Amino acid sequence: MKKIVILLHKHDAGFSSFHYLVKLLMREWSSMGFAVETMRGARPVVAADLLIPHVDLTIMPKAYCTLLNKYPNVVNRRVTDISKSRISSNLLKRDDLYSGPVIVKTERNYGGLPEEQLSGWWHQLSSLPGKVLGKTNFRATGPAADWKRVQRLAPGSYPVFSSLQEVPKDVFSNRALVVEKFLPEIEEGRYLVRQNFFFADKEFNSVLRSREAVVKLAHAVQTAEGSTPPEILSFRQRLGIDYGKIDWVRRNGNPVIFDFNPTPTIQADEFGETVARHLAQGIRTKIR
Repeated sequence: MKKIVILLHKHDAGFSSFHYLVKLLMREWSSMGFAVETMRGARPVVAADLLIPHVDLTIMPKAYCTLLNKYPNVVNRRVTDISKSRISSNLLKRDDLYSGPVIVKTERNYGGLPEEQLSGWWHQLSSLPGKVLGKTNFRATGPAADWKRVQRLAPGSYPVFSSLQEVPKDVFSNRALVVEKFLPEIEEGRYLVRQNFFFADKEFNSVLRSREAVVKLAHAVQTAEGSTPPEILSFRQRLGIDYGKIDWVRRNGNPVIFDFNPTPTIQADEFGETVARHLAQGIRTKIR
């Protein structure tokens, strides 16, 4: 029996409760006859025909990167840094000549919250500065010095400014934050975010439609949709990505990628089950 091992961070207490897509895949693989188990921490080494890192951090710690080298067959072997400055091609500096709206995000993935959760202690969102939890049409009202201390932003409430000049100057001096062009895709009054889920040679595309400018699943309608543009495939090949989810929009007919997540979540409903059943078949190209 071939064995698949999912590598977790040693402090990942939320794996059992979060809606990670890989958990649905694990169930599918078990039903296909594979032995599937999890391994916590960089030690000890567990024998595996395929290792799938699921360390939900922006930058994988060195000990885990070293561990990957002990396995001949690894999913996402090269995916050890998903910082916004590495993934996004639409970041801006304060003096850039750009006249459109902009959005403030964290350099770290998902608002920087996974780093807090996996550090062994968890700050409630209510402890964040109030202005960070504001709605999309956010305007700075508190002391400018607050932006120097911000390390996290509530996902789904990233502040949007109508111009680069409106962004508080301390945002640009805070290395935990980035400023990105706000490039929404709008269709019939709704904001769209397109998603490309994939595992090995299998993929599944969907689109989220929302009334909110910062689109999140909690306030969106999700439906399956069409084929993958070649630009998305090229992005995956360039970064050596085997598994994950890419968020993108279409602007003037061209794909614009703004996020990649190697530890995606998905609801365990009919839609999520359909995605998992399809992607799980990609295991045939990873284990022979």
